[in-house]
Amino acid sequence: MIEVENKRRKKWSINKNKFLSVEEYARLRLKIKKRQNRPAILLKLLMFTGARASEALAVRLIDLDKAEKTVFIQGLKQSADREIPLPPWYFSQLYRYALNHCEKPEDKIFPFCYTILHRIWNVYRPCNTKTIHSLRHTIAINVFEQTRDIKLVQVLLGHRSIHNTMVY
Repeated sequence: MIEVENKRRKKWSINKNKFLSVEEYARLRLKIKKRQNRPAILLKLLMFTGARASEALAVRLIDLDKAEKTVFIQGLKQSADREIPLPPWYFSQLYRYALNHCEKPEDKIFPFCYTILHRIWNVYRPCNTKTIHSLRHTIAINVFEQTRDIKLVQVLLGHRSIHNTMVY
């Protein structure tokens, strides 16, 4: 368990049940790597952006910037809005899918409820005990381990306060 004390002496902690292990993350990536179906494209969006499930489900065609290969994530739960760069190969996959499934620029790319997303997660998840929100924690930990830049993690997750990010 990782523990951090904030200014108010309240302990924040993240335990191993809240993020995917290296092996679990690798298994999930392997399951969806070459797939270009709706569930795989949505899970990749969550894996590359660290977005909350509700934020990913709210992404619209107009939120994709073809020139910059970024996705605009509208912050929910009092998070900040953010623009996240995506790998070019994945952006192309997401953009093609969006063009084929959206009639208007304002249409949601994945127009379904959390229940459907939960069913998708049950099919693809690498272990039975972790929720889809564990992807958010996993990306935060991975980015921090690669960069050692807590401010970058804060921006990625849309946290308004660095104290929320310090748990990672």
